[in-house]
Amino acid sequence: MKITIIYPFDVFGNKIGGIETFIKNFIKYAPLDFDIELIGTTEDKNKRPVGKLMELKFNGKKIKNYPVIYIRNPNKRNLIPLNLKFTWAIFKHNINTEKRILEFHRIESVLPFCFKDNKKILYTHTNIQTIYNSYSDVKWKKFPWLYFWLEKRIISKMEIIFVVCKKGIEFYRKIYPYLYNRFSFISTWADNEVFYPYPKK
Repeated sequence: MKITIIYPFDVFGNKIGGIETFIKNFIKYAPLDFDIELIGTTEDKNKRPVGKLMELKFNGKKIKNYPVIYIRNPNKRNLIPLNLKFTWAIFKHNINTEKRILEFHRIESVLPFCFKDNKKILYTHTNIQTIYNSYSDVKWKKFPWLYFWLEKRIISKMEIIFVVCKKGIEFYRKIYPYLYNRFSFISTWADNEVFYPYPKK
């Protein structure tokens, strides 16, 4: 199984977030016959230079790593969102994804791969209805109409869409009834090697 994960972070870096944890655990617990590649960012230009495909070890597993952009401090929010910088950087690299399953965690990252015939999987890690909440930290809240315009043109290209929120899956099935069976609920979980009951004395 050849899987390419496309997401703007450095798996060896310090970016904090639920999606980052999800991807790290996906790699950690993936079957040994999975050939995993990550198209992401780098926080260390010397060890993981931009534009260079390297085979590295993460949690004892070999993965292919291809950074397309250098991000010094990924946890700092800037005027131009990281997702847009990352997506633009992908366009500038001629990345060979032939015969690979493409795994996305942001809708914007799909754009450079729209016309490739790979099988595509999308994970949505939130209830997208929060885009209408003025207190949300989602930057698309200023342009929800643009987000859904973009999403409508991209989401039909997905083989399957995993949604981590039951309210989110109900919402998607309502606005995309013709894609009803492509939406699938996936529960979040805790890593038992990190979180476990305090030992009894």
